[in-house]
Formats: sequence, C-alpha cells, structure tokens
Amino acid sequence: MIPSGIPRLDSFLGGGIPKGKTIMYLIQPEVEGEIFGMQTLYKNLEEGRKGVFITTKSDPQIIKENFEKYGWDISKYGDKLIFVDAYSSLIGSESDAQYLIKNPNDINSYDCIIKEIVEESEAIVTFGSLSSIIDLCGDDAIKHVEEWNKMFNANNAIGVYNFTNWPYSEEVKTKLNEIMNAVIRVGGIGERVILGQYYGILKA
Repeated sequence: MIPSGIPRLDSFLGGGIPKGKTIMYLIQPEVEGEIFGMQTLYKNLEEGRKGVFITTKSDPQIIKENFEKYGWDISKYGDKLIFVDAYSSLIGSESDAQYLIKNPNDINSYDCIIKEIVEESEAIVTFGSLSSIIDLCGDDAIKHVEEWNKMFNANNAIGVYNFTNWPYSEEVKTKLNEIMNAVIRVGGIGERVILGQYYGILKA
C-alpha cells in the first residue's frame, strides 16, 4: 500500500492505494484540481518513492512553483521526481524537461514515454489533467489510458489521475469509472463524505 497523502482518505481505501492500481480524482470545475494529485505525489516522494508528473496545462516550471506555493519543497528530491512536458510543444516553446511529448495532440506520442518510465521503476505517475489529454486527443485517449493502467499493474506502479468533471458524454465518464480502481469525487456534497463538503468516494 502507498498513502494518498489526503487525511482520513486512506482509511476509507482500506489502508491506501495498492501497488499496481489507479486512483482518479473526479474534480468539480470550480475546484483548483491539480493540487490533489500533487499532494499524493509529494507524500510518496517523502516516503522515498520515485515520482512522475505529466503536465498538460502549463510548463513544468509553473508546476514546480505551485509545489513551492503549497509549502512542498521538491528540490530536495532531485532525480526522484521526473517531469513529462506535454504542454510546451503546444505553444512552440523550448523545454528542459527530461521527457517531452512532441505532439500532445496525438495520444500515441504518450505511449512510449509512459512505457519507458513505468518499466524503469515502481513509480507513482501523476497526470496533472487527464481531461486536458482527452480534450486534445479525443475520446480515443480512453483506450490508451486503459493500456497505461495495465502497464502500471504489470510493473507495480501507481497511476494518479486528475480529471475535471466537465460536461463530457456519459459514455466517457462511465468508461473512465470502469477502468479506474478508485474514484474520489472532489468539490461537492454527496456520496460518502469524508472531509466536510470536499470529498466523496464514488468507487474504491
């Protein structure tokens, strides 16, 4: 088991997230969503695990600054934290990230990089915005997400997805729910609330 980093959530998940499994934070649009995946990632860096952050909405430097804004010093973890830049190519910007997605609009361009990272170590792989990937690549991206989840399972890695609950089709939402091991609703009241009005477990 690895910790989610979210107070009280691990007890509802039976102790945490098992290796090889996935968790998706289903985030309401009014909530600043990336923080949840960031918190899970940082907690596991503290525990000595390797972390990967796939950024799709801003360049890695902005993400690093956001970690610092929340009081999480990632500089001390060095090469334990890898950034995959799936943003800079969209705006024609240079990138010094270790891994660069050269064509973020093509879902196939993610596959080899994710495969390489996952096979190197039992990493915790955090997707800053799965919804952005689907927006860029279309619904076909979900088939690839399912394959990534199989890679995580085969290599004892963990997949952590932030997904903003925009008005996607019910087919998209249902399929994502099916292929994730745990789904945590963030930002509204309902279901099995565990932290005031902010968290509810949809699937565990």
